[in-house]
Amino acid sequence: MTGDAVNVAKRLEQAAASGEILIGRETQRLVRDAVRVEEVAALEIKGKQQPVPAFRVLKIISGAPGHVRRLDSPMIGREDERTLLERAFERSVRESSCHLFTVLGAAGVGKSRLVSEVAADLAERATVVSGRCLPYGEGITFWPIAEVVRQLVDVQLVQDIERLVADDPDAKLIADRVGGAIGLADGVGSAEETFWAVRKLLERHARMRPLVVVFDDVHWAEPTFLDLVEHVADWSRDAPMLLVAVGRPELLDHRSDWSGGKLNATSILLEPLTDAESDRLIENLLGHASLAEEPRARIKEAAEGNPLFVEEMLSMLIDDGLLRRENGRWYSTADLAMISMPSTIQALLAARLDRLEHDERAIIELAAVEGRSFTSAR
Repeated sequence: MTGDAVNVAKRLEQAAASGEILIGRETQRLVRDAVRVEEVAALEIKGKQQPVPAFRVLKIISGAPGHVRRLDSPMIGREDERTLLERAFERSVRESSCHLFTVLGAAGVGKSRLVSEVAADLAERATVVSGRCLPYGEGITFWPIAEVVRQLVDVQLVQDIERLVADDPDAKLIADRVGGAIGLADGVGSAEETFWAVRKLLERHARMRPLVVVFDDVHWAEPTFLDLVEHVADWSRDAPMLLVAVGRPELLDHRSDWSGGKLNATSILLEPLTDAESDRLIENLLGHASLAEEPRARIKEAAEGNPLFVEEMLSMLIDDGLLRRENGRWYSTADLAMISMPSTIQALLAARLDRLEHDERAIIELAAVEGRSFTSAR
């Protein structure tokens, strides 16, 4: 391994005292909400014209995400999508049935924000739980179910699950199968038995109080887990339950028939914000202070209607001193035409590129050279 990142990392390591961790500016931005740091003297590194900022890690916050989205700014747009999601819940309660609602959209377009806003509103009328699908790891097929079960009940042993469904004649079998799926028991039943047991457990809760179950990042889900979600949606009876699957459109690349043909299923695709909505988002993020036209246009051009990209671009420009505030209005302090993408967005895009097939990567590499516009002959 060679390159600038390796060189800087080596110098940070050499400058750190025994038992101390130093990180650079880019790393600090990527993990800023999961650590407490203090800035130390910048490092003079051979080959670098300017000193390299460095930060001493004081504390790691257990369980915290490295980067937390800003939720203090009101959600922009999405009124129609919000209404559809709320109506799906109302229908499930009215008919005492299960409804599968899928929210698809590109990374950063606002899927999780939409669902979290609706879930917060529904929390007074329903039990809301969630589980996240992981992109890698061993034994992660039923990871989202494990998270859901632990939110429904303070479960330490299989017997805790059995007590929860004690009024069911199959309580022990349900507990054994769910416990096996989430790692509380050694034995793992067949897929059909596991699906049945998870469904019975969710139904038990939904009959006591309407249940909203959010499964995030389903584009990373194992096929068996997707089978489980569809099983619950297809076979649940007499229990008001809303299953919300949140993911990127590539879910349909390997599950083209997802929720297809189901009368109790809805799928929506979140589109980028309009130009006017992007303007409103920028104003909200800046505390309703105005932004000069040149930096505003540059941010909107780079973000292309993606709320996360707008948020990160603004944050980076302010942190780097490329935007300054004078008399209630923000101005650029340098030419923004060649500004780089924030490290958080670079990491997001890099992770997406890593998952592309070889042929797809080859096309992307050619497109990166050609640019956004080119003739058909090329």
